[in-house]
Amino acid sequence: MIQSDKDTETDPLPFPGPGTLEKTTQLVRFLRNNCPWDREQTAESLIPHLLEEVHEVVDAIREGSSKDLEGELGDLLLNLAFQIVVAEESDSLDTESVYRHLEEKMVRRHPQLFWE
Repeated sequence: MIQSDKDTETDPLPFPGPGTLEKTTQLVRFLRNNCPWDREQTAESLIPHLLEEVHEVVDAIREGSSKDLEGELGDLLLNLAFQIVVAEESDSLDTESVYRHLEEKMVRRHPQLFWE
């Protein structure tokens, strides 16, 4: 539960549920099933694309362009989803383990907000 700063009320945990990342990983699975280029990509072969998108997000932030940032964040999200799907296919992780790891890390880093 989250402790409210305003009073003793509690809110449900704000962790992500099914939504955007799930939709994006489904899109990547579709692409890998139907597009030869997407199918042949590996985690390693995608690194240059991932790095390029990170740099483009940084550029959009520095330029103060919310329109560019919106597009670049979408591209970065696609690249993150691509890495998750490739890792799932190699049985090195699954999407739920990514979520679980994120949740555990945020609870650990914010002990003032969470309790068991």
